[in-house]
Amino acid sequence: MGVTFGTGAKFPAKFQHALFAADWTFGTLYAIQLPPDGASFRGERTEFVSGKSIPFTDVVINPKDGAMYFTVGGRRTQAALCRVTYTGRESTAPAKIAPPTEAAQLRPSLEVLHAEGTPVTAIDTAWPRLASPDRFVRFAARVAIERQPAEKWADRALAELQPQAAIEALNQEELQDLLACLLSGGNPADAMFRRQPRDSRPPAVRCRAAASDISPPAIPEGFARGGA
Repeated sequence: MGVTFGTGAKFPAKFQHALFAADWTFGTLYAIQLPPDGASFRGERTEFVSGKSIPFTDVVINPKDGAMYFTVGGRRTQAALCRVTYTGRESTAPAKIAPPTEAAQLRPSLEVLHAEGTPVTAIDTAWPRLASPDRFVRFAARVAIERQPAEKWADRALAELQPQAAIEALNQEELQDLLACLLSGGNPADAMFRRQPRDSRPPAVRCRAAASDISPPAIPEGFARGGA
């Protein structure tokens, strides 16, 4: 039930950076290592404390003595306060934080482009990152582009030849709308503009897309339209 980081604990370095999560039902306190993985982190779970009849309720690190304290009990079980200290030979000196990866530094530089009022040059900045091997970077780039008016990037998205970039530029909903538009004999650009607020659409597109705001376009029998 309780969750805490190992920051401030007089434990070996790997546990100082771990996320501790207490499981009441299975009586286990997990240490989850979070090594950097591209623009995010990868979780690696190990059992830190476990046993029969240990219904964990909360866990904290005391910065004064560097020990871990956890409580057990609840639902008419025996309550207790327990203390965990390290008695091994590994160093318990404050651990250094791993430097951010290149992708981790790139991701926030794209996320700042999500703010209102970001100039249209954000499209050129973010576009090459749609093909990034890191999915978090690709997502940040796609959102930055979608924050801009669709008429500024629709044609570029439809003309994109790089497979990964094309998938990101036209996400699943947009691909379904585009397919429906093509099958119904409509203008492919209309499918792109439907995602924009009504007032931000050009007048001609606003008129053509009005019907699709009320009901989905007709789709041949055997096809389905919907989210993931």
